[in-house]
Amino acid sequence: NTIATPKSYNTVLGISKFINENQLNSYDNIVLEYGISHKNDMNELLGISKPDVAVVTEIGYMHMNGFRNINTVINEKMSLIKDASIAILNYENSYIRNYSVDNKIVLSYGFNYGDNRALNINGGSFDYYFKDKYIISFDTNLVGEHQILNLLSIISYIHYLGYDLNKLKRVLELIYVDDKRLGVKKYDDRIILDDSFNSNFKGFCNALNVLKGYTYKRFLITPGIVELGKYKEYIYNNLKDKIIKSCDVVILVGNDLKRYVVNKGIDVYIEPSFKSAFRRYLILSNNIKSVVLIENDLPDIYIRRGIVFR
Repeated sequence: NTIATPKSYNTVLGISKFINENQLNSYDNIVLEYGISHKNDMNELLGISKPDVAVVTEIGYMHMNGFRNINTVINEKMSLIKDASIAILNYENSYIRNYSVDNKIVLSYGFNYGDNRALNINGGSFDYYFKDKYIISFDTNLVGEHQILNLLSIISYIHYLGYDLNKLKRVLELIYVDDKRLGVKKYDDRIILDDSFNSNFKGFCNALNVLKGYTYKRFLITPGIVELGKYKEYIYNNLKDKIIKSCDVVILVGNDLKRYVVNKGIDVYIEPSFKSAFRRYLILSNNIKSVVLIENDLPDIYIRRGIVFR
């Protein structure tokens, strides 16, 4: 009997609203998502509720305008586990893997690291191994290895609890990702990869890997990544090569990425809004088989001249 925070209710206000509007005493398990963008944000969230089981899925260059440096991100994110009895940790991430954890049960997972691993990945199918021993195979509707990695965190916990994984196998076949978290939509000769909710470098790269695997003409619509702070040059220089190798046509919303991808052997167009960028895609893809990745559509809080890029 479980309830979870909806959508992006991951701030102090969002979680407080969720708590106030639900009778939480009637549930056996409560799943809360904690979102942070500044130093000491985690302490505020832990002041509301300290988790018994803490899951850290990723650490990277996110919200750098607020965090300023990567060490702050590491310390903030890993402070989530300090009062938890069980820590579920993504060992594929070197920041998490190399962080010293004491006095708690650690369930580690990954592809190349950790006790719980997903191997022999083929689309949304994979084999689950525990401590190098084959356990079971799963088939899912997930797109991209990062989706399987996130799923692996929960499989690790369910396996630890000793539940029947054959029952889980049937459940996983029914799971679909949210439309805006690399959801796939097909319209005749067009395929849309909607990753518009994403806003970080790692997720961007994972989505580009999915795009790269298509044989259709490949389009990318993106404004770039927000809140990179002093790491913007570093991130964009790493991102540009992946974009060039994965795309045939790039349609930028604004000029943020312009100087990194122009004159690099791919067609680049600049549009003032997402709406005009999508119109451009429809024109360029007329009468051809195409796939478009919509990556990191600007969130509602980013407004230019009173008009949200949507």
